Amino acid sequence: MDATAYALANAIPKTKTVANSTTAKTSVGAERIHFAMCTLSDGSVLITGGGGYSAPRGGKLYTPSTNTWTTKASIPGTYARERHAMSAMPGNGALVIAGYQGGVGRVSSCYYWSLATNTMATRASLPSILQDHRASMLDSGDVFVTGGTTNGSWAINYCYSYNYTLNTWTSKANLPIRRMYHSQSTLADGTVLVCGGYDSGVKTSVYQYTPGTNTWATKTSLTVGRYSHMQASLGNSTVFIGGGTSQANAQTVVVYDPATGSSTTKINMLQARDSGLASPLGAGEVLVVGGDGLNSGPVEKYDAGGDFPLPGRAALLGYLAAN
Repeated sequence: MDATAYALANAIPKTKTVANSTTAKTSVGAERIHFAMCTLSDGSVLITGGGGYSAPRGGKLYTPSTNTWTTKASIPGTYARERHAMSAMPGNGALVIAGYQGGVGRVSSCYYWSLATNTMATRASLPSILQDHRASMLDSGDVFVTGGTTNGSWAINYCYSYNYTLNTWTSKANLPIRRMYHSQSTLADGTVLVCGGYDSGVKTSVYQYTPGTNTWATKTSLTVGRYSHMQASLGNSTVFIGGGTSQANAQTVVVYDPATGSSTTKINMLQARDSGLASPLGAGEVLVVGGDGLNSGPVEKYDAGGDFPLPGRAALLGYLAAN
């Protein structure tokens, strides 16, 4: 191991302090609702599909360093896909999962999008026909899918995991209660946090999933129920939660800590956002995109405020120690 390189890496700050603020960024160009979004391993952010007035149905990739959007491949099919889920995958790719296809209805088909080739490749279909479900990548590289709604049913509590190498889906422990229009994030400790949602009423309940034991734990409920809202991991144990269908809360933001059960109120977003999405940019920063009625497609970078870990330092020290 290079002692000089290790000493320099060890001098990198462990955390970054950010002020609670929000800044307008380059617009995505048109209204986006019921779309899907995820942060790739290189830090860029991919969006696919969606509804909305005159919305482009193709994919778009946001590069934070240049504040630019680039058009990418569309999800296969004659008609647009919306109300689907999407998760990042190892190797700078993303998995597009089920949803609603115009002219067809709910579908179970899945596709792998590759940044290197900008192509959509068919993968194994989800075991259930779903829409309004949620997905996130686990530390293992598998994708974990929760909830939604299916043919002949209102909200459901099914959960599945997808293994890319085997191209297989596996049923997992069900959510404790049924829900759709909820939010989901994988936390820094590898667990998955599911918040809010809808099933015969707005939900405040919060559950945390541990992949190693395939179990759910009940956490302190949100102080205010939300559905069609946004959630993103802030790089520590907490998550950004914002917006939603309720007009009273569509512009508000809280930082939720599952360890303490606290919901800390933060400054409002620049726009009220119903059916928008948020994706992590690292160290307490979140990219916020879309929302019903926002025809110009406004985008903002939201800083949650506080001290947040810098993952690059830990990764570099780990590499140097192993080499």
